[in-house]
Amino acid sequence: MLKSLRIQNFIFVLAVVALTVGACGGGDDKGGLQLSKNGQISFDYSQAPNPTSGTIEVKSGEVSAGESASYTVQILNTGDGLLTIDNVSVEYSAPNVPVDGVQTPVDEASGPSFSLSKGFINGLEMAPSGGVMGGMMIAPADSGSSWCEDSGYADTECTRDSVDVVVQFKRYDDAHVREATLIIESDTLKSSEQKWQISFVTVAGLPVANVSPKLLEFGQVNKGDSPVKHITVSNTGSDELLIYQVLFQAQTDYSLIFDTQSWKPADLDP
Repeated sequence: MLKSLRIQNFIFVLAVVALTVGACGGGDDKGGLQLSKNGQISFDYSQAPNPTSGTIEVKSGEVSAGESASYTVQILNTGDGLLTIDNVSVEYSAPNVPVDGVQTPVDEASGPSFSLSKGFINGLEMAPSGGVMGGMMIAPADSGSSWCEDSGYADTECTRDSVDVVVQFKRYDDAHVREATLIIESDTLKSSEQKWQISFVTVAGLPVANVSPKLLEFGQVNKGDSPVKHITVSNTGSDELLIYQVLFQAQTDYSLIFDTQSWKPADLDP
């Protein structure tokens, strides 16, 4: 009888434990067993020129030497939990060229060709500190417009929309290929490393000369008159167009005017 009694008591204890665990799941949402909600990171850089999978091609010829261009990457949250952006930075090193047999970085006196310029959250501009930004949060995808405010977060740290980061490309007057990487670290569960990279690479463009009109008709010209017709040379390509020489072949009655100078038919070097 004693052995039987002990077994019954043991079974009773297990039943109580099972019931207790089941009861915890039905309490308030801060206790018990729950399915966790997680942020999931995604990106939109479709407005950047020539976006491919994970890479943004920068056609250097579309930016004049000494000028800069900006490329915006939107960070979005498609998950059902809060997404925290821990760090945003740009990795870049100037290309190396041989100098006296030694590989040496090219001189970029006006600053690095690629850099993290700024960011935006709720339309408010953020400036990187030491080339890094972080501490931004994006509300769950299915949350209401006041989720951040209701959760006690300020406009400068939490948004219902997207966090926009801006990468700046500064064009130097050379033909070296440059590469940079935008790195975003977050608490997303979409990636095991929770670190995402978007590459930037400069590519050479193609200049395309367009001459208009192709034919100049002066018609009948009276003695002593000097009518003028204009020719326009434009560049419809994606890199700088350099004109090395103009060959002007005509009778001596014609002249070519460029800027304030006038030439008779001959080889011309503008």
